[in-house]
Amino acid sequence: MDYILTTNDITKTFGKHKAVNKISINIRRGEIYGLIGRNGAGKSTFMRLLLGMTPINEGEISVFGKTGNEMAKVRNRIGFIIENPTSLVPLQASFLKKSGEFISA
Repeated sequence: MDYILTTNDITKTFGKHKAVNKISINIRRGEIYGLIGRNGAGKSTFMRLLLGMTPINEGEISVFGKTGNEMAKVRNRIGFIIENPTSLVPLQASFLKKSGEFISA
């Protein structure tokens, strides 16, 4: 299978609270996937784990076939908006112009 995202039993804890508990997902290229749940269910935490914005406590994540430190090389292929948007890249006009040229090329 050609998976763009695979998670295997990922878990994130904050103190004694398990925000994400052993989530395993396989998403194929071209699929659309949504996360639905109540406030506090772990949806935003799960996305932050995928994006490398917070470290996982247990389990494995593979994005575009890359794991561990290699995932940083492919994270620029992921678009995201989380309820309190933050970015690892400063969104300056020069960066956005450069990104726009890259996308349109």
